[in-house]
Amino acid sequence: MKKAISGIAISLYLLLFTATGIITLLGIIDKISIKDEYLDKLFVLLICEVSVGVTTLFKTSVIDLFKNDTDIISGYWWEIIKYQQEDAISFVEIKYLLNKNKLDLRGDTYNEKGYRYSKWSAISASLDPRDCEIYYWWKGDKEKEKSDYRGIGYFHFHKVPNTNKLNKGDGWFISDEVNTFQALKAKTIQKVDLHRASAEDIKIMQLEDHETKKKNLISVTYSKLGGVV
Repeated sequence: MKKAISGIAISLYLLLFTATGIITLLGIIDKISIKDEYLDKLFVLLICEVSVGVTTLFKTSVIDLFKNDTDIISGYWWEIIKYQQEDAISFVEIKYLLNKNKLDLRGDTYNEKGYRYSKWSAISASLDPRDCEIYYWWKGDKEKEKSDYRGIGYFHFHKVPNTNKLNKGDGWFISDEVNTFQALKAKTIQKVDLHRASAEDIKIMQLEDHETKKKNLISVTYSKLGGVV
């Protein structure tokens, strides 16, 4: 439906642009009689139409290019978080928000038994499509603590050999309490491993009122992907 409407709009724009251009040209070469004041207005209108067309084309091209770059990264990922004292697993969603023209990252973090104890989301994120890297600034909270957390993070995704698909990655993030944020402390840097979630994993994680099934999946995935139960 949107494509059909977009096609009609483009056709009408081209028709208007062509008509304005032809009438202006005929007036300039005196093939039709047009007063100078109207000819000036037609010329200005033609320039405006060109400007609008170029601007719209540029915006559309940039948005489509960015969206295409995010397509191979978008989806759900398991994130194995390597803490100093204990490991954790996060279920992360990466998607492109077309209406806001931005990359969106968010996740829920669980312990090895599948109990959620924190959630987080990216305040802003930047994608480097050439190297399949995401840099992001995030905020989050732990459910049993009053303090909020924030930090910066980095994901680097790896392509499946001889394809354009991504199924693994790694990275790190820095975390500290909002009121005591000291990101340069080395002890706050946590390394992570990324694994794309399967269709079955996604289906289970999106179920409502099936906490036992979710916990079992998280525990098994945590053990399989590198956690030590």
